[in-house]
Amino acid sequence: MGSEAQPRDLRNNYGDLLRRVQAGETVDIVRDGVAIASLTPPRLPRGASRERLVEVFAGADHIDRDAFFADLDAVSDSSLRDPYAT
Repeated sequence: MGSEAQPRDLRNNYGDLLRRVQAGETVDIVRDGVAIASLTPPRLPRGASRERLVEVFAGADHIDRDAFFADLDAVSDSSLRDPYAT
C-alpha cells in the first residue's frame, strides 16, 4: 500500500521513510499536490536458477508428450486457421 510524503520529509524523516520502504511500502513524494518521485522497494529478481528449478520439479511426474498434445487437440477449436498461411 502506498502513502505520500513531502520533500521536507526526506530531510526530516529519512530513516522512517526508508524503514517503511524496506517493509514493502511505496512512498510517493508529493510537492504542491503533484507526485514528483516514488520510493519503492527493489524489484525481486525474475526467474529462478536452473538448480532451483531442478529442485522444485525433482518429484514431478513425467509428462507424456504425445498424450499432452492429444489432450490439447481435444479441447482446442479446430476451426481456427492462420490467415497468413499459404
